[in-house]
Amino acid sequence: MSTRSSAPRESAIELHLVQRCAEIGVLCLKFTSPGHVGVPDRALMGHDANDDSVTLFVEVKRPGQHPRPAQVAMIQKMRDHGQHVVVADSKSQVDALLDDYFTRPAVPITERDPHDASLPGRTGAVITALT
Repeated sequence: MSTRSSAPRESAIELHLVQRCAEIGVLCLKFTSPGHVGVPDRALMGHDANDDSVTLFVEVKRPGQHPRPAQVAMIQKMRDHGQHVVVADSKSQVDALLDDYFTRPAVPITERDPHDASLPGRTGAVITALT
C-alpha cells in the first residue's frame, strides 16, 4: 500500500477544521472568489483568547502536499495586503493553528506580521518553505 493512498484525504482534514471551529466558536466559511485562481479553501473569523478579532485564511492540503504555484502567489498577495494565511496538511496542524491564532495565541494578532505566519509542525513561513 502506498503512502499516498493511506494518507487522509484533504476533505477529512477540512472536515476536522470545520468541526474544531464549531467547537471553539469560530466561524469557518468555505471561501471562493470567482475569477481569482488560488484562493485559500476557508476563511475563519472569530475572537482569540485576548478578545482580539481574528480573520485567518486556511489552505487545506493532503498530508505532504504543498500549495500549487498559483496558490503560493495568492498567499503572498494576500499577505502583502495584510491578511493572515496559513496552510494545514494534517489534523494536528489544524489543531495547532487554531491554538496559535484563537485559543492560546502566544503573540497577539495585532503584533503579528502576516508574512511570518508559520506552517504548524514545520519551521519557517509557508512561502519560505516552498521556495
